[in-house]
Amino acid sequence: MFASFRACSGVSLSSINSSFRLRHRTHVCKCGCVLQRDHNASINILNIGKLSYGRADRK
Repeated sequence: MFASFRACSGVSLSSINSSFRLRHRTHVCKCGCVLQRDHNASINILNIGKLSYGRADRK
């Protein structure tokens, strides 16, 4: 299972913050991306869907 809330939607899906827990409400990445946790996760899920259909135009 992919923990979409742990990956930064601003960098790439391979950039996963393993210390980020579900109880944290704000996703803050080293790249400077700051998003509400569920918003970040929804962008990641959208990007995974685009990749699976060959439409990886990121953002």
